[in-house]
Amino acid sequence: IELPDGKVMMIDAGIAKSGQAILDFLRNRGHSYLDYVIATHPHADHIGGMAEVLNAIEVGQIYMPYASTTTKTYENLLQTILEHNIPVIIAKAGVSVEGLEKASALFTAPNSASYKNLNNYSAVLRLQFGETTFLFAGDAESESESEMLAAGQPVSLELADRFAQAVKEDINPRDSWRAAKDFRMHIAVESARRAFIEAVKLAG
Repeated sequence: IELPDGKVMMIDAGIAKSGQAILDFLRNRGHSYLDYVIATHPHADHIGGMAEVLNAIEVGQIYMPYASTTTKTYENLLQTILEHNIPVIIAKAGVSVEGLEKASALFTAPNSASYKNLNNYSAVLRLQFGETTFLFAGDAESESESEMLAAGQPVSLELADRFAQAVKEDINPRDSWRAAKDFRMHIAVESARRAFIEAVKLAG
């Protein structure tokens, strides 16, 4: 994500073979430094390519939830972070991304310290600049969504109408990111449940 103040943010890095594709993209855009990296949660389809990126490009800060798993992919990522001495900030509800001048970024989840399902540790980020707002939900499921609503977390966003319409038309939630393709940004929405999306829509 190219932020309006010139800073660059990367949210997740796909599976392992995605690492080189991400590096090619960043270099083609002229980026040799990532101000912010966000690892939403420790599943391999979200952090698989991250170690390769961190080994090749300098990173200012990395935000990740206080969650863990024993997979080799996750252990490799942690080792890479240590080797490059990248500052780690725990991503949880109420934490803001530091140092932004023309935008704001607030984590609205996770809201609890422990979950049975690793997806619910997902660091959910609300990114806003001007009148445009995006909500990056990772793989947060119904438990996390309910917590955000109960806690009164700000979840309003400009794209809510598109997502709500996708849900209304019974579009597969895994395909609902296509509703936002005009913004040339892949917004991964694992779950687009009616109550949460309607709350997002009304909050706007």
